[in-house]
Amino acid sequence: ALGFVKRSGRQFELTPRVLQLGYAYQASNQYRAVIQQYLEDVTAELGESSSLAVLDGDEVVYVVRSAARHRLMAITLSVGTRLPAAYTSMGRVLLGQLPDSELNAFLGRVQLSALTPSSVTSVNALRTEIQRVREQGYSVVDQELDQGLRSVAVPVFAGSGELLGAINVSTNAGRVGMDTLLGLYLPRLQAVAEQIRQAAR
Repeated sequence: ALGFVKRSGRQFELTPRVLQLGYAYQASNQYRAVIQQYLEDVTAELGESSSLAVLDGDEVVYVVRSAARHRLMAITLSVGTRLPAAYTSMGRVLLGQLPDSELNAFLGRVQLSALTPSSVTSVNALRTEIQRVREQGYSVVDQELDQGLRSVAVPVFAGSGELLGAINVSTNAGRVGMDTLLGLYLPRLQAVAEQIRQAAR
């Protein structure tokens, strides 16, 4: 009746009207355009992709994306892409921001699998890692989601203290070592998070 779905024989398919929902979500947050510019600056400076994601259920959803020219994964990452929170740096940052009751509920239902040889497959190990992320204020995921993919993420807050999401830089493990990731990329992300906090008042 609302025009979001139409019948095609015995099947149903979405109509272009569903794009209104995505546009309304993006337009409702006045901070997105500011964050987009900051992430584009990161990509221009470091030559790496940078994104903002939010937690939706057990997945992260990309809501702002600044892509570098080189591709890091077999799938194309774009606004709207969903990935498992357990195996992404942004996901672990956002899980670390949850109240204990919600985090425990997540850990009680999450299905872990060996996506790569480096993937965490124990709930206890994941719990320990999320606790470490809470304490240190950032997350590094090294080739757990996809072989060769390495990323670092930090939380982003508005000036009011509202959690806006998590931002990351993702790179190729063969090209960028952990010393560069932690010594150069992490401080840059932390500086951007502070700039966003100052701007999002």
